[in-house]
Amino acid sequence: MRVRLARTTSATASATTVFAALGETEPHRSIFPAMPTGNIADVFDRPVWALMTADPASVHPSQRLSVVRHAMTASGGHHVPVVEDGRFVGLIAPSDLLRVLPPNAYSSSPEALDRALDRVPLRDAMAEDVVTIGIDASVRDACELLARGGFHCLPVIDQKGELAGLITTSDVIRAVVEAERRR
Repeated sequence: MRVRLARTTSATASATTVFAALGETEPHRSIFPAMPTGNIADVFDRPVWALMTADPASVHPSQRLSVVRHAMTASGGHHVPVVEDGRFVGLIAPSDLLRVLPPNAYSSSPEALDRALDRVPLRDAMAEDVVTIGIDASVRDACELLARGGFHCLPVIDQKGELAGLITTSDVIRAVVEAERRR
């Protein structure tokens, strides 16, 4: 199930808002079991800014989708935020590119793929109603949203409503594995 909330501008969705959209009656109840004290438990109490990818490569809504593909390739990331006038307005994932391409586009040369992508306006490919999280929220809050939302990336929004970074399931898993190694 994919949750889409009202278009995100300067406000961030709270966990309670997302849980309500999912039909949850007890959004305050954690879906994660109590963790033993120690390094792994500490990961979940950290703020998202401690794990996020800060200042990710982003695009403007007027740019071409080939620019998005190249940004994904260059950064090794799977999500490219769309920013307009300093505000986060959307997100593009590889699945969004696949959705707008003709069936055989990926069997073409890179140049032909870029031409096919550039026939589609970026706004037609991006997800605009994206769940976000505030920069001071905990990793536990991010995990709750990721686990219940059916997506793998949360844009992190600062107090001014601007994109500060992205936190993904991979970021959390990497931090848990690192904490386990230090035990």
